[in-house]
Amino acid sequence: YRPWFRLSARRVGHLLRDGRYFFFSSIFNTLLVQGDYLVTGLFFSPDRLGAYYFAFNLSTQTSQLVSANLTSVLLPSFAKLNRQPERLQAAFIRVCSIITVVGWIFCLMQAVLAGPLLHLAFQHKWDEAVPLFQILSVGMAMVIPGSVSISMMQAQGRYPRIMIWT
Repeated sequence: YRPWFRLSARRVGHLLRDGRYFFFSSIFNTLLVQGDYLVTGLFFSPDRLGAYYFAFNLSTQTSQLVSANLTSVLLPSFAKLNRQPERLQAAFIRVCSIITVVGWIFCLMQAVLAGPLLHLAFQHKWDEAVPLFQILSVGMAMVIPGSVSISMMQAQGRYPRIMIWT
Protein backbone atom coordinates (compact mmCIF):
# COMPACT_ATOMS: atom_id res chain seq x y z
CA TYR A 1 0.00 0.00 0.00
CA ARG A 2 1.37 3.37 -1.07
CA PRO A 3 -0.54 6.45 0.01
CA TRP A 4 -1.31 8.83 -2.82
CA PHE A 5 -0.08 11.73 -0.73
CA ARG A 6 3.29 11.57 0.91
CA LEU A 7 4.58 14.36 3.07
CA SER A 8 8.14 15.45 2.61
CA ALA A 9 9.98 17.85 4.86
CA ARG A 10 10.86 20.05 1.90
CA ARG A 11 7.23 20.39 0.77
CA VAL A 12 5.94 21.01 4.27
CA GLY A 13 8.62 23.67 4.73
CA HIS A 14 7.45 25.46 1.59
CA LEU A 15 3.83 25.25 2.69
CA LEU A 16 4.56 26.65 6.13
CA ARG A 17 6.85 29.37 4.83
CA ASP A 18 4.48 30.59 2.12
CA GLY A 19 1.35 29.79 4.13
CA ARG A 20 2.19 32.28 6.85
CA TYR A 21 2.09 35.09 4.29
CA PHE A 22 -1.34 33.96 3.10
CA PHE A 23 -2.50 33.73 6.72
CA PHE A 24 -1.40 37.26 7.61
CA SER A 25 -2.66 38.62 4.28
CA SER A 26 -6.10 37.21 5.02
CA ILE A 27 -6.07 38.78 8.50
CA PHE A 28 -5.06 42.16 7.06
CA ASN A 29 -7.65 41.85 4.32
CA THR A 30 -10.38 41.09 6.87
CA LEU A 31 -9.37 44.16 8.90
CA LEU A 32 -9.40 46.22 5.74
CA VAL A 33 -12.80 44.96 4.61
CA GLN A 34 -14.49 45.25 8.01
CA GLY A 35 -12.58 48.22 9.44
CA ASP A 36 -14.52 50.88 7.57
CA TYR A 37 -17.81 49.60 9.00
CA LEU A 38 -16.39 49.63 12.51
CA VAL A 39 -15.08 53.19 12.20
CA THR A 40 -18.23 54.44 10.47
CA GLY A 41 -20.35 52.83 13.19
CA LEU A 42 -18.37 54.65 15.87
CA PHE A 43 -18.94 58.11 14.41
CA PHE A 44 -22.30 57.91 12.65
CA SER A 45 -25.82 56.74 13.35
CA PRO A 46 -26.99 53.23 12.42
CA ASP A 47 -29.06 54.71 9.57
CA ARG A 48 -26.00 56.32 8.02
CA LEU A 49 -23.98 53.15 8.56
CA GLY A 50 -26.73 51.22 6.77
CA ALA A 51 -26.65 53.65 3.84
CA TYR A 52 -22.86 53.35 3.65
CA TYR A 53 -23.01 49.55 3.83
CA PHE A 54 -25.62 49.44 1.08
CA ALA A 55 -23.72 51.88 -1.17
CA PHE A 56 -20.37 50.20 -0.62
CA ASN A 57 -21.63 46.72 -1.42
CA LEU A 58 -23.36 47.96 -4.57
CA SER A 59 -20.27 49.86 -5.68
CA THR A 60 -18.08 46.76 -5.44
CA GLN A 61 -20.24 44.82 -7.89
CA THR A 62 -18.63 46.30 -10.99
CA SER A 63 -15.09 45.81 -9.76
CA GLN A 64 -15.93 42.22 -8.84
CA LEU A 65 -17.45 41.62 -12.24
CA VAL A 66 -14.49 43.09 -14.09
CA SER A 67 -11.56 41.92 -12.00
CA ALA A 68 -12.44 38.94 -9.80
CA ASN A 69 -13.02 36.47 -12.60
CA LEU A 70 -10.09 37.78 -14.57
CA THR A 71 -7.60 37.08 -11.78
CA SER A 72 -8.33 33.35 -11.88
CA VAL A 73 -7.34 33.39 -15.56
CA LEU A 74 -4.35 35.68 -15.18
CA LEU A 75 -2.53 33.75 -12.45
CA PRO A 76 -1.83 30.62 -14.53
CA SER A 77 -1.13 32.75 -17.60
CA PHE A 78 1.42 34.87 -15.76
CA ALA A 79 2.93 31.78 -14.15
CA LYS A 80 3.43 30.23 -17.58
CA LEU A 81 5.21 33.37 -18.80
CA ASN A 82 7.30 33.67 -15.63
CA ARG A 83 10.48 32.46 -17.35
CA GLN A 84 10.06 34.96 -20.19
CA PRO A 85 10.32 38.36 -18.47
CA GLU A 86 9.89 40.47 -21.61
CA ARG A 87 6.69 38.71 -22.62
CA LEU A 88 5.46 38.74 -19.02
CA GLN A 89 6.01 42.48 -18.73
CA ALA A 90 4.31 43.15 -22.06
CA ALA A 91 1.33 40.96 -21.11
CA PHE A 92 1.06 42.62 -17.70
CA ILE A 93 1.07 46.13 -19.17
CA ARG A 94 -1.45 45.15 -21.86
CA VAL A 95 -3.82 43.54 -19.35
CA CYS A 96 -3.50 46.48 -16.92
CA SER A 97 -4.28 48.94 -19.69
CA ILE A 98 -7.31 47.05 -20.91
CA ILE A 99 -8.76 46.32 -17.47
CA THR A 100 -8.21 49.93 -16.40
CA VAL A 101 -10.07 51.32 -19.41
CA VAL A 102 -12.91 48.78 -19.13
CA GLY A 103 -13.11 49.25 -15.35
CA TRP A 104 -13.21 53.04 -15.61
CA ILE A 105 -15.95 52.92 -18.22
CA PHE A 106 -18.12 50.58 -16.13
CA CYS A 107 -17.47 52.35 -12.83
CA LEU A 108 -18.16 55.81 -14.25
CA MET A 109 -21.29 54.52 -15.97
CA GLN A 110 -22.37 53.03 -12.64
CA ALA A 111 -21.78 56.37 -10.90
CA VAL A 112 -23.78 58.29 -13.51
CA LEU A 113 -26.69 55.84 -13.45
CA ALA A 114 -26.68 55.36 -9.66
CA GLY A 115 -29.49 57.80 -8.86
CA PRO A 116 -31.95 56.74 -11.56
CA LEU A 117 -31.33 53.01 -11.00
CA LEU A 118 -31.70 53.19 -7.23
CA HIS A 119 -34.87 55.27 -7.57
CA LEU A 120 -36.25 52.82 -10.11
CA ALA A 121 -35.52 49.79 -7.94
CA PHE A 122 -36.16 51.18 -4.44
CA GLN A 123 -38.15 54.42 -4.99
CA HIS A 124 -36.82 56.90 -2.39
CA LYS A 125 -35.89 54.41 0.34
CA TRP A 126 -32.13 54.74 -0.30
CA ASP A 127 -31.85 58.41 -1.27
CA GLU A 128 -29.17 58.92 1.37
CA ALA A 129 -27.04 56.21 -0.28
CA VAL A 130 -27.04 57.72 -3.79
CA PRO A 131 -24.15 60.22 -3.34
CA LEU A 132 -22.16 57.61 -1.41
CA PHE A 133 -22.77 55.08 -4.15
CA GLN A 134 -21.57 57.55 -6.78
CA ILE A 135 -18.39 58.46 -4.90
CA LEU A 136 -17.58 54.85 -4.07
CA SER A 137 -18.21 53.76 -7.67
CA VAL A 138 -15.57 56.20 -8.89
CA GLY A 139 -13.24 55.00 -6.14
CA MET A 140 -13.67 51.38 -7.20
CA ALA A 141 -12.20 52.27 -10.58
CA MET A 142 -8.92 52.85 -8.74
CA VAL A 143 -9.04 49.39 -7.17
CA ILE A 144 -9.51 47.35 -10.34
CA PRO A 145 -5.91 47.44 -11.69
CA GLY A 146 -4.64 46.20 -8.32
CA SER A 147 -6.15 42.78 -8.91
CA VAL A 148 -3.89 42.34 -11.94
CA SER A 149 -0.90 43.21 -9.77
CA ILE A 150 -1.88 40.63 -7.16
CA SER A 151 -2.08 37.94 -9.87
CA MET A 152 1.35 38.95 -11.14
CA MET A 153 2.91 38.83 -7.68
CA GLN A 154 1.32 35.44 -6.95
CA ALA A 155 2.65 34.05 -10.23
CA GLN A 156 6.13 35.24 -9.28
CA GLY A 157 5.89 33.83 -5.75
CA ARG A 158 6.20 37.24 -4.10
CA TYR A 159 4.03 36.36 -1.13
CA PRO A 160 5.73 38.70 1.38
CA ARG A 161 5.10 41.61 -0.99
CA ILE A 162 1.44 40.64 -1.30
CA MET A 163 1.17 40.65 2.49
CA ILE A 164 2.74 44.13 2.66
CA TRP A 165 0.49 45.34 -0.19
CA THR A 166 -2.58 44.11 1.67
